[in-house]
Amino acid sequence: MDVAQRFLKKLKKIGAHHFAECPFHDDNTPSLCLYTNRSLEEQKFYCFSCQKGGDSLDLLEYFTGEKVFPGTSSSVKEIAQKPKEVPVDRIPSPDEIPGSTEFDPMLITHMESELWASPEAQKALSYALSRFSPNTIKAFRLGFLSRKLKANFKLANFKFADDRLIFPFLSKDQRLVGLIGRDITDSHECKYIFSKGFQKRFFLYGENLFEKYQKVSYSTLFLVEGPTDVLACFEHGFSALATCGTAINFVLVKNWLKKLALMNSLKRFNICFDGDIPGRMAAIELSKYLKENPANWMFNIDLRKMTLSNQQDPYTFLKKGLSYRHSFLSECYYSRNVEDSRAAAEA
Repeated sequence: MDVAQRFLKKLKKIGAHHFAECPFHDDNTPSLCLYTNRSLEEQKFYCFSCQKGGDSLDLLEYFTGEKVFPGTSSSVKEIAQKPKEVPVDRIPSPDEIPGSTEFDPMLITHMESELWASPEAQKALSYALSRFSPNTIKAFRLGFLSRKLKANFKLANFKFADDRLIFPFLSKDQRLVGLIGRDITDSHECKYIFSKGFQKRFFLYGENLFEKYQKVSYSTLFLVEGPTDVLACFEHGFSALATCGTAINFVLVKNWLKKLALMNSLKRFNICFDGDIPGRMAAIELSKYLKENPANWMFNIDLRKMTLSNQQDPYTFLKKGLSYRHSFLSECYYSRNVEDSRAAAEA
């Protein structure tokens, strides 16, 4: 019950079970039931209104953005009892972030070379080329981390297997601050894994290339969830940054909006997260934050959130073809304004 007691609202025991307000939809009366599956000895939940169900690990990932695997009950309790993060007034520089890994500046160059030349990387390269153009792959410096490279650069503790395409995460000043490994087999439980110590909440993916490659379309900015969404937007002429999940640092997003607004270039900001429940809820929460924390420079920006259908994300939507690119662009002009209600956003 550590997760439920930490995060759920109006938690109350009724009979043999506990009930709380469901976090996955606008719930005025507690409809989320928490119970124990005695045959499996697991704590489960089910919402009688939206039919969302799962276990305590699913709830933990939703609220914290951290993936915990079965059999790590101590980690569940530890993460559940972490203090809730609150927005900070200033985003620290990479040097000030505790626990971050120091990367050799040459690592990214070697990873790029291995992706294009190493026999070990053929599956990763084929996967990348089936989704993106060579120019896009080179622009975002995608790579491959072989066992030899991990040994040479003393990264033996990085659990990146041969079936991962590496998205290097660079800060605005072009410093390598983290690595993202994308599953190329679609068989792993985790689509993305991050390098040890990477504090992703302090960065947005794509910010290092924003001024170099995306200034032509500063007037409209898309905020998406994942690196592949950024690359897809880039290939279709859209400016995009990614949060790498739904655990969003609101202040970081607002700082980027302010920077572009003061340049008198940003006219429209579209929150375009995945069409699943966590994506929709994250879009609602960010919209709510921006609405409740206005600033003078925000009044000239059209703030909107786009709602994709379930199981859709910007990458899958845009990769369907040119006609869908036009649909995507049209959707950004007819998407809901952040003043819309929570109920309307979930409709």
